[in-house]
Amino acid sequence: MIRRLGFVLALLLVAAAPVCAMAGTWSLGPNIGFAMLSGQNSNSTVIAWPGDVTGYMPGLRIGFFRKGAPTEFFVDTGLSYFGSNGNSIRVLQGTANMQFNLSRGSSNGAYAAAGIGFWSVAQGSGNTTTSSSVPSMGAGLGLRRVLRSGHGALRGEMRLDHYFEDSNAGIDAFNAMSFKFGFDLWMR
Repeated sequence: MIRRLGFVLALLLVAAAPVCAMAGTWSLGPNIGFAMLSGQNSNSTVIAWPGDVTGYMPGLRIGFFRKGAPTEFFVDTGLSYFGSNGNSIRVLQGTANMQFNLSRGSSNGAYAAAGIGFWSVAQGSGNTTTSSSVPSMGAGLGLRRVLRSGHGALRGEMRLDHYFEDSNAGIDAFNAMSFKFGFDLWMR
């Protein structure tokens, strides 16, 4: 499973490399949000500032785009680690996304985004560590407003992500419906 996920992520990076070679703008920004998780046996609510400590909603967004282009690429990442008295838990999450700007001729307006990624958790106690990674996929709709200075933008997005199961590790499949908002700094 992890090998297949690694292959898919490497393929995405190779596909994105020609785009990155062109002149464009990099962006960096946090996600702040609210998520409702639903699975077979439970429901949960997560409020995050930024991201979240349980790893269901990434907290740092890194993007690349060309001015006037109808598409953008961004990676949404998150990492949480807690260790105490020989016990530890690590949650790592990442998604690679394409954003399709629906407003023609303007950086402001609506957009749609879709992506694939992974959610990985590892728990350690003494010399024993167990870990599992599951793939995810999702899509969302959002609005963006460019700042007057032109050095960034505010955004809000409603998103639905599906996380697959790992029956060997006892992780059930679940869905996350979230509302994320944040800002991106544009670095030229």
